[in-house]
Amino acid sequence: MQKCQEINFYRKGQITLTGDILQDGTLQRVWDSTIASAGIAKKREQVMIFNSKHRWRKRGIGITASKYGLGGNWFKEIARVSVFAFDGSVEINHSGVEMGQGIDTKVAQVASMALCVPLSHILTGEKSSNSQPNCMATLASATSEICCAAMLDACNIINERLAPYKADVIKKSKDNETQLSDYDVFIKAVRAADQDRVCLSSEGWAAPKVEGSSQYFAFCSAAAEVELDILTGCVEIRSVDIAYDCGHQ
Repeated sequence: MQKCQEINFYRKGQITLTGDILQDGTLQRVWDSTIASAGIAKKREQVMIFNSKHRWRKRGIGITASKYGLGGNWFKEIARVSVFAFDGSVEINHSGVEMGQGIDTKVAQVASMALCVPLSHILTGEKSSNSQPNCMATLASATSEICCAAMLDACNIINERLAPYKADVIKKSKDNETQLSDYDVFIKAVRAADQDRVCLSSEGWAAPKVEGSSQYFAFCSAAAEVELDILTGCVEIRSVDIAYDCGHQ
């Protein structure tokens, strides 16, 4: 069965049922990772031994894979960035709803990476459709990514405004033979820009244009070992191993 599944995997360059051409083909890699982490071969042997010794309790182990389309032409999200010149801290807002999936953390990480600001110096503001209107609902496992794209857009605007000030700070530090961290450069550039009355707030927007049904596909696989009491129908999940391609983190 496992070999039959592998033979029928989607491969890079193939066309899906919705007419999309697969640009990536990581399914085999996550599949192999699941097999290794779950110890499928060893567990199968253990399952066979257990089943031969027990009449009324049986075990089974199985593995499956999936391909999920992310994004679509209906998504649109907004993000805002406000930089405070006094201490270099940053407040961010976005149109997604945090419900345990970690969207606030993901968007903050994007801002931290793009602006070279420590994550501890980034505050996520409260959500409101008054300040983030006309956006999509948080759904379909894609809102986090679109909000991150909107945040990156907003941060790029700030970086463009700060670019000449950063260049001046770096030049002066080289002339003085002093070393500054990326965050030190950011703070000095922000204060200089603020003195020149440069706007230190920005708004980013993300509305991907997708050719086909999805922007891209995510691949994952999972293996589970279960035990069944034949007399009562009680099922016990003994172990689950999951691997998925989460992209660049």
